Amino acid sequence: MQSQWLEESTLSVKNVESNSRPSILCIDPSPGMLLIYRALLEANGYSVLTATGAQAGLELLKQSRINAVVMDSEFQETSATKLAREIKKIYKDLPLVVFSSSSHPEVNYAEISLVLDKSRGPKALLQAIDKIFKS
Repeated sequence: MQSQWLEESTLSVKNVESNSRPSILCIDPSPGMLLIYRALLEANGYSVLTATGAQAGLELLKQSRINAVVMDSEFQETSATKLAREIKKIYKDLPLVVFSSSSHPEVNYAEISLVLDKSRGPKALLQAIDKIFKS
C-alpha cells in the first residue's frame, strides 16, 4: 500500500521547544512492535511513550505533553478512527500516523495525518516522523 499524505499543514508540529526532544506516543497491541518503535525513534532523537491499548494510550496522552502519535489500525477495544477522534478531543492538531499491516478499510482518513503500511519497514516510519518535525 502506498503512503497516503493529506495536507502538509496537518503534518507540521509547531510547539516543540528547540532544546527539547519531540515526544511521540506509540500505541500498538504488539509489545514487540512497541520495542521496535522505541529503539528506532529514541536512537533518532525522539522521546517515546508506549501503550499496548487504546485506553492506556489515551491516559498517557492526558498526562503527558505529546507532539505526535503513531498507532496501529487494529485494537480489540476500538477502531483506529474512534481512537483518532478521542485523541483529537485532547489535542486537536496533533499529527496522527497509522502504521499498520491491515488494509485499513475502517480508517477515516479525515481523522488521520498519514497512513503507512508496515511492509514498508521502520525506515519509512522514521522518514515520515522526521518530515513531521522538520516541516
